[in-house]
Amino acid sequence: MTGKSPIVSIITISKDDPEGLAKTLASVSGQSFQAYEQILVLAGRSRDINVPADGRIHWTESESPGISNALNAGVAAATGEWIQFLNGGDAFSDDRSLELLTGARDASVAMICSYARVVQHGYNLPTRSLQPGRDEFIYISHQATLFRRDLFERYGLFSPDIKIRMDLEWLTRLPRETAFRFLETVTVDFDGSGVSSTHICTGTLEEARILAASQYGVARALRVLAKLPFRLFKSRIRAIG
Repeated sequence: MTGKSPIVSIITISKDDPEGLAKTLASVSGQSFQAYEQILVLAGRSRDINVPADGRIHWTESESPGISNALNAGVAAATGEWIQFLNGGDAFSDDRSLELLTGARDASVAMICSYARVVQHGYNLPTRSLQPGRDEFIYISHQATLFRRDLFERYGLFSPDIKIRMDLEWLTRLPRETAFRFLETVTVDFDGSGVSSTHICTGTLEEARILAASQYGVARALRVLAKLPFRLFKSRIRAIG
């Protein structure tokens, strides 16, 4: 990539998880599609990892703590036309995943979406196929999506006030007619052990507040709150299993 602009900026944030970060780095470096840069925003023990000597890998710093601020630092450092968020512990499903995603890009769409497989539980996000023009995109997997970088220039960065569902809050700012493409394939193995799975009540309440304050409205927020007992039940069953 020396002397050439990357097509994709892969933003990887990681805190206190050098093992997960090493998995992510190895997955990215093994991709058949090589026109990328990887932006690392690291904290805690993740800083101690020996990062491979690769001109496509760049470090940047977050001026303030928190997931949103780390993601924003990555976006600010990105130079690619497209952005993907592949956090420490996440990995591409195989060595052609990034090739499949980038192969679907064109000027008519702002997002290229696909499935992410939650490795701990074996289900996919989103839970069903999304049909552009009919289905909404607010529950896409942001890990398994390429975003045009200019979306962040037009609609802003992630809100530091949102602690868990900052991806959802950002997506609710986009006009509903924002064009996206959905690929019927799994491109990312998502590490589902993060804060959203360990703080279900907090995350669900935050999700409801975001929806109530957005164009999607109070009715959508109430439907989310109604799902909270079911989410807690599923979490308990998975913990037992």
